[in-house]
Amino acid sequence: QKSFSDLANEYRVEDAKHMLANSNEPVTNISYDVGFNSIASFNRVFKQVTGKSPSKFREDQTKEAA
Repeated sequence: QKSFSDLANEYRVEDAKHMLANSNEPVTNISYDVGFNSIASFNRVFKQVTGKSPSKFREDQTKEAA
């Protein structure tokens, strides 16, 4: 029972997670690439979905890969 925007945001975050883990693209660029209109809303939604900020997520992915 999710709204369309919640579902769309979850897909966007999944795309962003992949991009954060597999590229050095700036977080701001990734947020726009996956369809968010502002970095603030991207950060808020990303943290709601994953429990981490985008930067922390990338940092953790880098540590796991090492």
